[in-house]
Amino acid sequence: MVQRCILFDFDNTLANTESLRDIRETQDYDQLTDERLASVKLYRPIGQTLSALQAQGVTMGIVTNSGAMYVRRLLKHLAIEHFFGVVVTYSDVKAIGMKPSPTGIRLALQKLGIEATPHVLYVGDTNADIEAAYQAGVTPVLPSWASKESTSMAPAIELSSQELCEHFSAPYEHVLFGERCAERKSIRFDRKKTYFLPLDDNANVVTMEDQIATLCFGRYFGQKSAVSAVMHDAHALSREIIKKEDAPVFDIPAYWFDLFAHVIQRAGESTYTGARPFDIVTVIPAKQGKDPRLERLLAGIEDVARAAGSTALFEPDIFYYADDARSQKTLQRNERHYEAQRSLHLTKRGLDKVRGARILIIDDVVTTGATIQRARGLALEAGATSSYAVALAKTVSIAAHEKECTDCGRPMRVVKNSKTAERFWSCTGYAEGACKHTEPFYVQKCPACHRDMRVKTNRNTKEKFWGCTGYHATPQCNFTMDFNPLDSL
Repeated sequence: MVQRCILFDFDNTLANTESLRDIRETQDYDQLTDERLASVKLYRPIGQTLSALQAQGVTMGIVTNSGAMYVRRLLKHLAIEHFFGVVVTYSDVKAIGMKPSPTGIRLALQKLGIEATPHVLYVGDTNADIEAAYQAGVTPVLPSWASKESTSMAPAIELSSQELCEHFSAPYEHVLFGERCAERKSIRFDRKKTYFLPLDDNANVVTMEDQIATLCFGRYFGQKSAVSAVMHDAHALSREIIKKEDAPVFDIPAYWFDLFAHVIQRAGESTYTGARPFDIVTVIPAKQGKDPRLERLLAGIEDVARAAGSTALFEPDIFYYADDARSQKTLQRNERHYEAQRSLHLTKRGLDKVRGARILIIDDVVTTGATIQRARGLALEAGATSSYAVALAKTVSIAAHEKECTDCGRPMRVVKNSKTAERFWSCTGYAEGACKHTEPFYVQKCPACHRDMRVKTNRNTKEKFWGCTGYHATPQCNFTMDFNPLDSL
């Protein structure tokens, strides 16, 4: 039986404590007077939510970067301490274990006697919360009721308090639409709601409707972070998307046409985009000499949408890239916006078409949002009445685990050896013939002899384990140990 467990961040997740920020930062807890505490209240749905979860038998805990004395005082003031089976604070993990470190989450689960799995939810409102959850191997949830600050890190999903209470009765419901489609290879399955990540113009995840520029229907665990590379293999949508990197001409999955056609219809009707159909649907264009996969995607979407009665114009050539446009994949984050501004432009036909029209722009994977931001801006500058975007997935980027090539400074990505299927780091300049630097993916020293260890596979059980490279050396070392991918990064 799956253990029902939800861990919460505290500040600005359970209660609005922004007025106490100075006390948290200075740790001057003598200032926690009744007068200062009087303005601190639970977010409106939280009392009822915690009661409902407790009635369901859900085990709950708190993991926070705030100090123990501060948290105890606030929990007593808010009268909610009885809901939580464990409270882990800064006082337990110190500076080295503060989020985004996963230390606090792992410690809380250890104290509860619960294994860290995706069935465990961690609810928090900041990038540090989301990253800590990913690193700990649990599911990060962004609360729609809490802080209105955006996050650049993509959570697994954004839920209301009511949806959180309903989660354990139907956890399969609370999965992003694109990810559910990828698991089933179809959009035709029972669902009560279609979930998406609402993004602003910088690809930040937001909770306010008036900030939404892009509707994103899944996540992409890429290959530039050690943690996300491990998650990639268990994630159907990521495995589908990576195929476009490995084939000269990408074989577009048939359900993608249905997914986008469905989204275009519903997005046009939604309050987020003005509740009326789009006039023009277009795509981010292919660069010179590259597979025009989004143009081919648009043609397939048009066939499905037309059959469903869509009256939109599907126009593949609204935008174009300059001949010397560089691949975003090889650029640092701070270079991407400059490159998009320099190289992406409206065509002459596009300039005539978009004036006075409602535009929808399709992209497959969003990372920094630089390309979509540029395209939307060009359309609006040319006189479009509105300009929105839809994307299949947002890249989950865990910066603390990203690597820079020591030879050339380009980002590195994780790839697999085609013969052994073992992972290793490779410079993104390899595909261009510019840099061939590689590094091992997992690094571990033998506790017994201090030689390097290697990840090996048991021939009978197919389970991976660490084995010392001293097995065939002199003096010999036979030391082995269990292999946990996230613990080994």
